[in-house]
Amino acid sequence: QAAHSRCSDCDESLPSLLRLALRFCRLLGTEPSGCSISPALRALQTRLCRSYVLAAGFEGRVVFRAFMPFIKLPPPWNYVAVTGALVGLLILGLAHMTGALGTAMDVTVAGSCLLLCTTAGSLAVGIPFHWLPAPMVAACGLALYYDSRSLQEYSVFVLGAFLTAGWVVQHHFWFLDLRVGFVHLHTVCKLALAALLPALMVPGLVLAHMGRQFVGVLMLVQAELVCVLEEQMFGAHHHEEPGSEIMYPAYLVIATSVAGVAACQALHAIWALPRWANWVVSTLYVAKLSMLVVPEAYLVLPTALLLLTAGAPVYMYQAEAGKRRVRIRPAQGLAHVLATLIAVALARFAVFDVVQWTVLGRPHEGVLLGVLVMVAAAALMPLVVTCYSHNQTAMRLVLMIGVSGLLLAMLQPPLPRIGGAACPQLPFALCPRLWDERHVPMHDADDVAIWGSGLGRREHWPRWLLMTAAGVGLLGLSGAVPGSRSAFVRLLVAAAVGWLVGDYLALEIVPGQWILQVLVVATSMIVVAFITLL
Repeated sequence: QAAHSRCSDCDESLPSLLRLALRFCRLLGTEPSGCSISPALRALQTRLCRSYVLAAGFEGRVVFRAFMPFIKLPPPWNYVAVTGALVGLLILGLAHMTGALGTAMDVTVAGSCLLLCTTAGSLAVGIPFHWLPAPMVAACGLALYYDSRSLQEYSVFVLGAFLTAGWVVQHHFWFLDLRVGFVHLHTVCKLALAALLPALMVPGLVLAHMGRQFVGVLMLVQAELVCVLEEQMFGAHHHEEPGSEIMYPAYLVIATSVAGVAACQALHAIWALPRWANWVVSTLYVAKLSMLVVPEAYLVLPTALLLLTAGAPVYMYQAEAGKRRVRIRPAQGLAHVLATLIAVALARFAVFDVVQWTVLGRPHEGVLLGVLVMVAAAALMPLVVTCYSHNQTAMRLVLMIGVSGLLLAMLQPPLPRIGGAACPQLPFALCPRLWDERHVPMHDADDVAIWGSGLGRREHWPRWLLMTAAGVGLLGLSGAVPGSRSAFVRLLVAAAVGWLVGDYLALEIVPGQWILQVLVVATSMIVVAFITLL
């Protein structure tokens, strides 16, 4: 009832705030008689008039509606404190954007205004008097840094702001004993504070043109913390009962990803962020969007590994001046291939979850293995295009891997079930098996156990003969076989393909009848050879 009454008070106070904003704009628009106003100050007045109405609406609809439980001052002092803080910060921000700060407005006056705004906002959120020095010291440090550009003053701001944020988190959230997803709220608070520290440090380092590599490390640490924090908060809703309140909406995940990529590009454009950090951090923010697909599967880490390993050749190697080709050593290419295959192997459970979400049920093991092979081919394609574009054999090999994965997904041959799905206890939850207990695909033997063999259901092992026949045919068509253009080699390839296809037909259609099987195999070989030699 108290929260409802506060919201109703906010709705009633919004028209008053807007009327006050209009009167304030009229007051700013009047020029005192006998006084001349500089162009910079006139520009500041114009922008302030346009922005204050939006600020008043933001104050009424967002601050006093969504954050009213965190505002501790009783009315009307809460409106006075919040309005004064917002107006003061708005004036300082517009003065910096228009260039009036330091020319038409003295820096000392601006620092005093920032100190007053910080004090008003701190009192509004309930910071006690014995803790007020922390936000006040932060405001003083920021004002001194704006004038001197000294990292010592900026470190004072970082310390004061971090202590203030620590008090807010401890006072409003630390006492709650609940879990967010799979982690406790205390862990979420620690992650949020840890992610705040790089966000406070990076702007000062960038403006001071110091620590370019250190800025990259800080951006990387913050991106990792943001990924972990958002994945836990966004996935927590999907582990609860249907109809529960959404703690972290999807638009915030998209907004932080867009903001992170934009910040990386902007910092890299002014040479404040190294190239490796721009690539890694941007990849992490793009991979963070994968949590929107299957939130309960926690896809961010495997997606980031795949994107990093697949995109590494594009960002690591550039052609020399005057040359189009990128030349790398064979050992480097082999290392990239092994890293990509390891990333695909580590992401196999994420692929299982995505395929299961796509088909709305347990997928067949052949489908999963085929999709894994196609993912591996797609991950190897940037390496081939960047470093081996002149090598037709490498391009054909990657294409054959992709086509093999497609055939696996279409034919769905059975896989051997040796050792079961139980994973041994290894460090970092590593599992040497293809599947684990939570990711067990559908096997042909499952159909036999459920439906029985009376309906003709059995394990179709001869499908591997079709897979082999397709592989031999692709080798012959690709020209990888020596002398593939001669009639004799073409006849041998056709005979092998016909024999494999005939074996498949014989074992599937006429099992146990060897005379008919011989006829089927011979007919298949003759037909394929005839088609090949046409």
